[in-house]
Amino acid sequence: MGILNQDDDIGGHQEERRYVVPRVQGEGSRLPMSKALEDVVVVELTTTFGAAVASALLADFGARVIRIERVSPARQAPTPEPGDAPWDYEAELAHRNKMSLALDLDSDTGRGIMRELLGKADVLLTDWPCLALDQRGLDYATVCALKPEIIYARETGFGPKGPDRDLPVLDELAAARTGMMPILPQPGQPPVYAGTGPMYAAVMIALGVSIALHHRQATGEGQEVDVSLFAGNMYGASLDLQAFLAMGGERFLHAASRLDAGNPMSGVLYPSSDGRWVCVTMPDTTAGGRAFLPWSAWIQTIHDSTATKSGAANTGWKCCASWRRFSGSSRPPIGNAN
Repeated sequence: MGILNQDDDIGGHQEERRYVVPRVQGEGSRLPMSKALEDVVVVELTTTFGAAVASALLADFGARVIRIERVSPARQAPTPEPGDAPWDYEAELAHRNKMSLALDLDSDTGRGIMRELLGKADVLLTDWPCLALDQRGLDYATVCALKPEIIYARETGFGPKGPDRDLPVLDELAAARTGMMPILPQPGQPPVYAGTGPMYAAVMIALGVSIALHHRQATGEGQEVDVSLFAGNMYGASLDLQAFLAMGGERFLHAASRLDAGNPMSGVLYPSSDGRWVCVTMPDTTAGGRAFLPWSAWIQTIHDSTATKSGAANTGWKCCASWRRFSGSSRPPIGNAN
């Protein structure tokens, strides 16, 4: 394998970058296929997991991401020995393929280096509160005046306008606002916080930035991209929201029993006699043909039953035995969910 070195001047600091060029056996040396975003420079100024994942996704497709680390007393503390430092699995997920630069953005020097970086960047991605950005001259109007063609991407809690624009970027708040938390558990159980909002928002930010870059390539225009955690959570709940809009009624406003499913053959969990759970996955019951009819009868028995847990478990176990008897197979077409 060959190694090419290139020196880059970032904020007045020399940094060595290393590019590894693979050798393809039998074809000699050749450069690998270029990545879609390899000419894009992203400056990341984030504090939350979701926004950091968004820039990691851009880095996965070749973008050069420079993460700004805030200088703080904790950062200036002595670095622990390698054997003593715990594995920071979250940072490894959210900050993969990135470079980092520590700056004190409350100082003139730090803000000057930041302006120099932004003058060379294609994207600024941040999740800082609007007030904090305004105080440091990093609001959209100021950054756009510095470089009009820049893509200014921001993750917020509830969007850039309205009475909730300054609420903190906390997924728990956004998830609660959707109204989904009380209806996810089984009846009588506490609300469930799924915690998926940041991942939805991260993909939405990366998509928005990519589309904005495509637009800039065609027009030369930069623009502002805003994605809220509330929007990410609403997207995650879109199937339930669409069902409510289509059918209405109280059914979608309260927690529903797993046995109260429209299709007992699709995604419903049933207990077995050994204390484990079986998930049945057959969304289209018409495609299975007559071979599944005896099995579906057993499932319907469970679905309609209001028996106790032990009674339902016995029926569920018989369901598997019924499948083996009618199909001749030792394994039903189901996955173990336990």
